[in-house]
Amino acid sequence: STQDSDGGFGGNEMYTDWAAIALGAAGTEDTVKTKIVEFVKAHNKISAIVTDNERRVMALLALGENPYSFGGIDYIDSIAKSFDGKQFGNDEFINDDIFALIPLASVGYTEKDEIIRKDISFLIAKQKQNGSWENGVDITSAAVQGLTPFSAMTDVSTALRQAKKYLKDTQ
Repeated sequence: STQDSDGGFGGNEMYTDWAAIALGAAGTEDTVKTKIVEFVKAHNKISAIVTDNERRVMALLALGENPYSFGGIDYIDSIAKSFDGKQFGNDEFINDDIFALIPLASVGYTEKDEIIRKDISFLIAKQKQNGSWENGVDITSAAVQGLTPFSAMTDVSTALRQAKKYLKDTQ
C-alpha cells in the first residue's frame, strides 16, 4: 500500500532496494515485485558509493535478477573493483566490507578467493574486545550475516562466537 506509482518506495532507490530485499525474502510474486523490477530498471546505474552497489546486488538477488548483467550493468564487477588489496570501499568504514561479503557469498565467492580472505582479515581486525563491531548491535548483526557463510575459517568461527556472545549479553 505504500508503493509509489513508479514502483519505488519512499521516492528513492535506497528505500526501494531495502523493500525489494524484504519482499524477496517474503516470497512476494505479484505486481509489487514486477513494479519494483521496473523501477530498478529505470534507475539502473553504478554508484560511486560501493554500499549502494552492494545493496543493489542484494535487491537484485532477492528479485531473482542477475547482478552480473542487469540491463547491461555488472554490479558484481563494481564491487570487486572497489577492493583496494585489503578491503572494500573506504578503509574508515566497515559497513562496506560487511555488505560486500553478503552479495559476493551469494553469487559464489568463497574463502578460496583472495579478496574474501583479505576482507575477512580486515573485518576481524576491527572487531572490538567485547565481540562487537563499533559497539553496535546493528553493525555486529550485519557482520554475523556477512561472516557466517565463511564460518569454516578458524578466525571467522572465533569472531562469530564472540559476536554472538556480545549480542546475547546486549539483549
